[in-house]
Amino acid sequence: MLKICSACKRGKPLDAFGIAKRRADGRNCYCKVCRSKKSKTPQARRSQNTRGRTYRKRHQARLRRWNRLRQRRIRAADPAKVKRDRKRWYRSNIDQNRRKHNARQRRRNREVVRAAGRRAYRRNPDSFKQRRAIRSARLANAPRVERIVKRTVFTRDDGICHICHKPVLFDKMHMDHVIPISRGGTHTYDNVKTAHAFCNLSKGDKLVA
Repeated sequence: MLKICSACKRGKPLDAFGIAKRRADGRNCYCKVCRSKKSKTPQARRSQNTRGRTYRKRHQARLRRWNRLRQRRIRAADPAKVKRDRKRWYRSNIDQNRRKHNARQRRRNREVVRAAGRRAYRRNPDSFKQRRAIRSARLANAPRVERIVKRTVFTRDDGICHICHKPVLFDKMHMDHVIPISRGGTHTYDNVKTAHAFCNLSKGDKLVA
């Protein structure tokens, strides 16, 4: 089977053309000979030239200074237009800007952010533990996940461990999944019961008879 080259207009066998998966016949429109000549043209050589990149790297400070002066001239010429353009750009990128700003603030004020997190945890540790439990359940691919309040589970079970049937102190209580999440259990009220820490850790991913 012959194919006509778009450059030299000659009919050649398919083996003389390079592979192009997006084309209907799976072959390039130029034969291999014409394609190699085309890659050696001045335009192709200019595209492969690294002089521009080298210049920018060498004169980075000068180009940055020149760009700042150019921006000042633009702002001085029409400040109202610049303000409108900035607002329009910010509105179209508001979510991305907010994420970048928050990340930048966290990097600059790491100690302040950590101290605020510690204070928040001391004020309401149960809320942090709930979020951590939900995240762990989602990472374990639980079929259903819901927010579980520890005090509600403790009150419902009258503070009795469902494994050894002895009283549990609220501060030392563990919430145990009756059907473990690793066995397809859910992170919901009907699958969570009160347990001692020792009982829960000894049970592991086994089912209680």
